[in-house]
Amino acid sequence: MPDDQIDIILTDEICVGGEYPGQGKLFGKLYVMPMEHYFHFEDMPEDAAADFMREVRRVGKALRKVTNAEKINYEMHANSGAHLHIHLFPRYLDDDFPSAPIDYRIKEPAPYESYDEFLWFIEQMRKELREHR
Repeated sequence: MPDDQIDIILTDEICVGGEYPGQGKLFGKLYVMPMEHYFHFEDMPEDAAADFMREVRRVGKALRKVTNAEKINYEMHANSGAHLHIHLFPRYLDDDFPSAPIDYRIKEPAPYESYDEFLWFIEQMRKELREHR
C-alpha cells in the first residue's frame, strides 16, 4: 500500500483500502479491488465478477452503517494503475457536491479532523466487516 493508504481488509480475493486524507472531502471514502488482475470488467469470469460485486455490496453496507451516509456512490475504474477497482464515496445531505458527481481532485479540507479520526474509521470498518461476513 502507498503511504497514504491502509488495508481495511485483505484476503486472497479482495483488498479494501482506506485513503488519508481522502478524496472528495467525504468522510469514509474507500476502494475495493480484486486481488486477481483484471483490466476490463467484462474479462472477469462470471463467477469471479459475481463474487467481487457481492463483496462490494457487503463493504458498501458496512460503510453506510459506520459513516451514517445517506447513500453511497460507486465508481468502477481501471485506468489508474491499470487494475480494476471500485471507489465507494459516502454521500451526505450536507456534502460539498449536492446533486452533482464527486470532483475527486478536490482534497481540501480533509474529511477527517485528525489522523486519529481516520484510524478510528479504519478500525470501525474492520470491526463491522468481521462481524458481517
